[in-house]
Amino acid sequence: MKIIPKRLITLACAGALTSIGLFASVSPATSQSGRQDRFVNEIETVLAMTPQQKDQAQTAIEGARQSANPIRQELMNTNKELRTAVRSDDSAAIQRLSSTEGQEIGQLLAIRSSAVANVYKVLTPNQRARADALHQILMRGVRQEMAQ
Repeated sequence: MKIIPKRLITLACAGALTSIGLFASVSPATSQSGRQDRFVNEIETVLAMTPQQKDQAQTAIEGARQSANPIRQELMNTNKELRTAVRSDDSAAIQRLSSTEGQEIGQLLAIRSSAVANVYKVLTPNQRARADALHQILMRGVRQEMAQ
């Protein structure tokens, strides 16, 4: 297997972390759109995607972003209510809102995973092997970061 240049790994890591933030972020849509474009450009480069594959990836990610918008708004509202419940030491509300927040995060994860699956299915076997190798590298880095 070819060694992936350190700069490319750095860009890919930033893209992967951006994709995670894409669905959990609370920033304005224009900012999300910019991150989405950068992420697609980064994976296009790393995986040597064709223009058609890039368009399909862009469509999948844009569709996921739009599907996630209402859930993201609900998550923001739930989080605000949870902070209020914490400040007032309302145990019942904390339990209920924590559960609701977990479900909303799960919905966002399902949307993101479906978008990734849609991108993955248009990749060639070689691109899939590169994507899998990159994923392993990124996850090692994420696990190390979380451990610190």
